[in-house]
Amino acid sequence: MAESGAPVELYVYDLSHGLARQLSPQLVGRLVEGIWHTSVVVYGTEWYYGQGVLRAKPGSTAHGAPLQRLAMGHTKVSVEELVSFVTRLAEAKYTADRYRLLDHNCNHFSAEVVQYLTGGEIPAYIRDLPREILATDFGRALQPLLEGAQPPSRLPSDRLTHVHSPVEPALATSSLEAAVLPDPHPHRRLIPTPALNGLGHLPILFPQPEGARRALARLRALPEAQRLDPVVLADDQLDYVAPLSDPTSWRAALDHLYDTLKPTDRFPVLDLVRYALTCPGLCGAAEGETGFRWTKKLLSDATAVATDSEAVPRPLLITALRLACNIWACDNLVDHLSQPPTVEGAGTPPLLDVLTGLMVHAILCSEVTVRQAGAALAFNLGAWVGTGRRAAYERARGATRLSDTSPLPSEWCDHRHEDWLIEAVSAITEALRKEPASPTAFRLLAALAHLLYLAPAGTLELADVLGLGEWLADHQTEWPSEPRGAALACEVVALLAARPT
Repeated sequence: MAESGAPVELYVYDLSHGLARQLSPQLVGRLVEGIWHTSVVVYGTEWYYGQGVLRAKPGSTAHGAPLQRLAMGHTKVSVEELVSFVTRLAEAKYTADRYRLLDHNCNHFSAEVVQYLTGGEIPAYIRDLPREILATDFGRALQPLLEGAQPPSRLPSDRLTHVHSPVEPALATSSLEAAVLPDPHPHRRLIPTPALNGLGHLPILFPQPEGARRALARLRALPEAQRLDPVVLADDQLDYVAPLSDPTSWRAALDHLYDTLKPTDRFPVLDLVRYALTCPGLCGAAEGETGFRWTKKLLSDATAVATDSEAVPRPLLITALRLACNIWACDNLVDHLSQPPTVEGAGTPPLLDVLTGLMVHAILCSEVTVRQAGAALAFNLGAWVGTGRRAAYERARGATRLSDTSPLPSEWCDHRHEDWLIEAVSAITEALRKEPASPTAFRLLAALAHLLYLAPAGTLELADVLGLGEWLADHQTEWPSEPRGAALACEVVALLAARPT
């Protein structure tokens, strides 16, 4: 005899898309079949928890097709009673900010809903997975990170305020096919990223005055400097005992000296500008359109020398890289990063392209110190892109309404910088694969993590084709100088597997 009531199913997804089965023996010392995410399907609707409680038509979420559909029995609980129960859970217990990867996740929500509907339990292999992982050495090592893992999004906790209590009439139907808030990018839905979030977005800067003092001494000794106003090269310009009231005069004097020097001898001027960008007294030299064009010219010239000469002086290249990093200390220069050249500067590459050319040359250089500085610039670029992309994503998601079925936004300016993303991801991936385990390698990995988070599917596919995921899987435990390396490598592997459709 057929059971009465509505059928209840448990949809089971593998968030690792097979990677857990492939990599778990070497990482945790035992076979882990999958990283399980579950949802409950009843009355033609799929209910699940991650960034709050959400609902969707079965099989239409960002998780794709379920790996398994397990029959949990039948329920006589009415639609109205179910919605009331789930709403109470969403408001009191399963809010976005209470998500915990180990002990308060999607599977705990599914277990409560199944128990309420049928009195049954979800399978033990799903329920007990966190405990089994933590019983291994690898799991214990990652436990502090896992315990701090937050849900993959920071959306306001109102997903189920779309299922208002008292129950909305539109939801009190047997099909519950009301419009659903579109699923966000799978990176936000599926991948907790505590290691990536812990990196922060603050740029790596080089404000040290010692190099600038040595640069002043070098410049004062040059015959070309004798025609300059002595105040321009005075030591107190570094200490700001008597800062210049007009930084543009300082810029004009240095620019004149710069033009008289051979390209390979210009690094003392670059070092002074490098320091000036971090100091209130002199950073005004880079303000305005004229200051921007001047700074870009210095970097463009240095990049040209670095890429065209086989014997580029190492001090010139390192100083140019540090100057490039300090661009993030000057809002005027950062504002120009993604802008096309002005009419006056037409025919010259954008500042972003200049920095990228310098970065690519440096991270693939044979000199260790050059690669170190290049990796710092790579991190700054990656963090800047990642921060802008997240901000654009949050704004777009915040504007989304329940009735909006539009596709996910084209985050940051990926659609305008697709070629740039390809170049940056390709170069940094190649450099990382060649770099021994070191702080430089960690900076490159961090840059990639920022560039790949919320990235378009094409960028993620490119990184996968380049073998980044496979390489990280083989080397993710080889970070002796950086304890965060293994966790960050794991997260990047997961990001590559969770591509938007």
